[in-house]
Amino acid sequence: MRMNPNGKYVEPRQTLLVPWSSFWYAQVLLMCVLALPGHAEQPKTIPAFKQWTETSGTYSFGSSTCIVVDEAYASQLSDVASTFASDLLDLTGQSIPIVVGASSAQAGDIYLALGATDASLGQEGYLLAIADHLSISAQTETGVFYGTRSVLQMLRQSFQIQGGTARDWPDYPERGLMVDLGRKFFSIPFLQRHIKDLAYLKLNYFHFHLSDDVGFRLESASHPEIVSPDHYTKADIQGLLALAQSYHVMIVPEIDLPAHAAALLAPHPELQLPGHPDKVDLGRPASYTLVSDLLNEYLPLFPAPFWHTGADEYLSPSEYANFPELLSYAQQLYGPNANPYDIYSGFVNWVDGIVRAQGKQLRSWNDIYGVTGNINVPHSDIVLDLWTTTILANDALCKGHTILNCSYATLYYVLGRASSDQADPVNLYQNWAPNLQWPGDLNLPALATGILGGKFHVWCDSPNAQTEDEVQANLADYLRSLAQNSWGSPKLVSAYSDFTPIIDQVGHTPGWGPDFALTVSSPSASVTAGQTAKYSLTLTPLLGFDQAVSMMCTHYIPEAVCSASPGIVPANGSAPTTVTVSVSTTGSSAGALNLPPGSRPALPYKLAWAAVILPGIFCRRRRCSAARTNWILLLSLAGMLGGCLVSAGCGGSGSTTTPPPAATPAGTYQVVVQAASGSLIHQVTLSLTVQ
Repeated sequence: MRMNPNGKYVEPRQTLLVPWSSFWYAQVLLMCVLALPGHAEQPKTIPAFKQWTETSGTYSFGSSTCIVVDEAYASQLSDVASTFASDLLDLTGQSIPIVVGASSAQAGDIYLALGATDASLGQEGYLLAIADHLSISAQTETGVFYGTRSVLQMLRQSFQIQGGTARDWPDYPERGLMVDLGRKFFSIPFLQRHIKDLAYLKLNYFHFHLSDDVGFRLESASHPEIVSPDHYTKADIQGLLALAQSYHVMIVPEIDLPAHAAALLAPHPELQLPGHPDKVDLGRPASYTLVSDLLNEYLPLFPAPFWHTGADEYLSPSEYANFPELLSYAQQLYGPNANPYDIYSGFVNWVDGIVRAQGKQLRSWNDIYGVTGNINVPHSDIVLDLWTTTILANDALCKGHTILNCSYATLYYVLGRASSDQADPVNLYQNWAPNLQWPGDLNLPALATGILGGKFHVWCDSPNAQTEDEVQANLADYLRSLAQNSWGSPKLVSAYSDFTPIIDQVGHTPGWGPDFALTVSSPSASVTAGQTAKYSLTLTPLLGFDQAVSMMCTHYIPEAVCSASPGIVPANGSAPTTVTVSVSTTGSSAGALNLPPGSRPALPYKLAWAAVILPGIFCRRRRCSAARTNWILLLSLAGMLGGCLVSAGCGGSGSTTTPPPAATPAGTYQVVVQAASGSLIHQVTLSLTVQ
């Protein structure tokens, strides 16, 4: 106690004493925090990895990258490797060699192998190891192929990938898309793009609805009179099938019968049900002859183990009484106890018999349970696409069917409908799964036996309501939500609004369109050191593309600066836009040096370390007082934080500017210029000779 000038006792001023050992330990702790690398997020893929474990290190894709195929599986993986190399060329502009070797992958290589022993991977799963090289292994070729899709998505975002391991496999075996080709003819390029884009998202099922009231879209040798002017030749189909096989997509054809057949029946009015030109008269033997001819012609064309007969919306139960000839023919075929509904159920089972005789399995819409025959009950081997409540999902399973979630409320996109009456993309991403939201708002247990998966549908009830390009643009986000939830992996983000930026980052399959072409008018240029070379690049729109395009140099030549002006691609049919790109052999700056995540610019980072270490050494030797220790500790912390801020954050990425370059030495250099709009990227390589 001490007395102040007024004679009153006061408490002595309290001084916080910090032991030297505590200060030293605090410094060590701060150094450890600084030394920790920045946390890297799980790679962004659609669908996300089922399991992901981060490891140290980084993979870098570059000019020396090779695809290395394990020599023990060279024959099985040759097609996968070739498709992968083709996609890498589209994505990167680099031609990647394929070599065969036994565990001989070098840094930067991508190694492909079979023989994975992890039984949980199944037929479509894979293991991905990311270190100085990438390694993909699986039990099947399809699994390895899906591993390459994940690699493409990651390389689409960066040529450097954080180290880690992924185990990935789907919950459901069928994940797909149906397009109504009968009402609206879609071009071959549209179908080709979507085969590749489905595979990019690990969707494996493409349902071709080839006939409807508006058109019959498949060439026929047995009945050429039924084929619409806009149609696919068998050569077209074979080309699509070959592409789909390379991309592990199953094409399932549908000829919709016995309803939605106006185009097929137009040349055969005698086979139309009276008053219903869109429905086959099942009371006439000639109708069965026509259908049999088509089935026997088309079944061998498609290699898929399935055939879809449609069978939806024939007659309501009350309408059968209007056609006594149907009852008469049913009793002629199935006996006197047959009722009129037996003619319809019997037709479906008859088609099933033809399909099974050729080694395939029949699929149909759930409408086959819209009526109940006395004699004919739908065969339980028929796969049901459930879109309405004609039969509920649990009842279909109890009857022995396997089922696919095709709920119209969740999975239908219909041309001509108001947006409020379309599938909701937010609901599809945030709430739907193949076991959820069946017709009738029915939910089933996850992974319940008999659930095959889910399928999204594009119906063209008003075929002219949208162009092909508009359908394509509107469909993309739906497919990505479907892919995430039908694969069944944990989501990277829970909200759809947070998912859309990931959609943009992952983009479309390499080689996607519609887009623009980028060409250079001058294939090379020659300059003297210190001068500027100029190139004219022409942006030409394709398929009605009309979006802003940004241009940039992606690789700097040594000691040179590349600058480009943004351009706008005009609407299809307008004149192309020309953009001039200048490449200077000298300049005041070579541009920002972008450091990878976890790296730090050397000087500011060293200052941050010095701010921690040097005060400790000073006080260690001088035996600082407690007060001085406190001040030095505060200054040390301030210096450390300042160094971190200058380096763009402790453990984060930073940027700095290199010194001004000198004149570029004589030689020939390459400048790669990219033009990008959203997920669409094109690049050209410009040659520059400096004398």
